[in-house]
Amino acid sequence: MPRLLIISLDGFRHDYLNEHILPTLNRFRNEGVQATHGMRPTFTTMTFPNHISIATGMYQEDHGVIHNSFYDRLLNKTIGMSSRDDGQWSDPKVEPLWITATKQKVKSAVLFWPACHNEFFGIRPVIYSWLYTDNIPFREKIDNAIGYFRELSVQLVMLYHFEPDKQGHTYGPHSSEVRDVLFRLDSDIEYLLTKVKNELNDDLNIIILSDHVCKKYLKNLLV
Repeated sequence: MPRLLIISLDGFRHDYLNEHILPTLNRFRNEGVQATHGMRPTFTTMTFPNHISIATGMYQEDHGVIHNSFYDRLLNKTIGMSSRDDGQWSDPKVEPLWITATKQKVKSAVLFWPACHNEFFGIRPVIYSWLYTDNIPFREKIDNAIGYFRELSVQLVMLYHFEPDKQGHTYGPHSSEVRDVLFRLDSDIEYLLTKVKNELNDDLNIIILSDHVCKKYLKNLLV
């Protein structure tokens, strides 16, 4: 069965590929397929709701996650990306991809994807991140993902990484800090492709996507 790695780079604008010298990501795009005009995020354009939309194929009004932190009236608790609980999905109709795969006997690993630690009516993927943290470098996540494919015969890995969103919000989308992290991410993707070639014999499908963009605005234009 084909193996699939889905990587989300939070806040990665599609036009970064044209604005910066990113040889590996551009080669990856040019040798594969791409969404010509990028992906249109759902509203609200936040990390948690858009990642649930990506995982479920549902709009926010259908899956119910409308903010990075929200109150779930069915569970009677506040839930967010940094929730340190043993919560569960409260609606059986809102099924993320890793649960669908698990039901079909496809071994899955989900790394730091929002809500991946929550149980879905008794079902969990083989590997999932119990606690969210920004302290794990992208290359370490890559090493873990490749290791799961190689050693545990996992067939699906979904991997979330918080950059360049963190730098974009702090310094602005056109800042030198964002430029520097983009260069590093490009190098990290080269590292990934080399590991795939050397350790998996190039036998891996890879999707790189993002959830939303970071846009500069003028405060005096806000109403």
